[in-house]
Amino acid sequence: MQRINLGIVVLFFVTLTAVISSQSNAQIFFFDFDSDSGFASGQGIGASQTVRADAFNIVTVSTVDIFAPEFADDGTGNFTPTGNTLFASAGDGVTTQTRGAFLGIDNPSVSNAEFFAGAGIEFLDLNDGEGWVVEFDVDVSFRTLNLSSVLGGTLTVNIEGIGSFDLTDVAIAGEEFIDPFGEDFIPAGTDITFAYSAPATEETATLKINSFTVCPGVIFDGVGDINQDTFINFFDIPAFIAILASGDNNPLADLNFDGEVTFEDIPPFIAILASI
Repeated sequence: MQRINLGIVVLFFVTLTAVISSQSNAQIFFFDFDSDSGFASGQGIGASQTVRADAFNIVTVSTVDIFAPEFADDGTGNFTPTGNTLFASAGDGVTTQTRGAFLGIDNPSVSNAEFFAGAGIEFLDLNDGEGWVVEFDVDVSFRTLNLSSVLGGTLTVNIEGIGSFDLTDVAIAGEEFIDPFGEDFIPAGTDITFAYSAPATEETATLKINSFTVCPGVIFDGVGDINQDTFINFFDIPAFIAILASGDNNPLADLNFDGEVTFEDIPPFIAILASI
């Protein structure tokens, strides 16, 4: 009997490991910003990029707004800040730009000037005071955020209704932040603002956004949401294993609705995971 039980347990964990692996691959969506992305040069509000894992698993991120500080020639050929902020939503012509393999912003008030006083060089990156506002069409959790550089500044990410997060230079090339905003899911349609700021002493500080990966959350009529976080994804697997191992007939894991939690609940659990 022990040998049979051990064999079943081993088979179960091998199966769940395969599910975890397949779900990890299916659930992680990679957004990069090369010249072929939906945010290539000159794109404003409504520009979007869609990533497809298959015919059913699709995630889209769209531009809600873009902003940058306004500069003007002071009459001597030097460009100085006016104190105003330009917004794409106000028709000010601020657009996203892709250069190489990263995303930045084109500030129309200085884009034709190589230098302007007190602000260094206007790169087509995110410069001091510039920002990008986006939203997703499904609930997502950020798994990684890859920045080519933060240099001497700070990237502040404000997630509407959730909070604000400051990401600073970690002194390595190709800075990748893992779970930068925690593992909570951001509801679809939430404004997410990426804003860069740099101290006055860092005149040439700029930010390059290389890529990010997100994991979508899916609600499946509540059935299969084992950890009760209102989403169904591979994070429910450990909770399912714990209930099954405990011998507790917890209805959350009774996925064949026979009143018991047994190995018979594994196939419907796998089917639910495979459907998201």
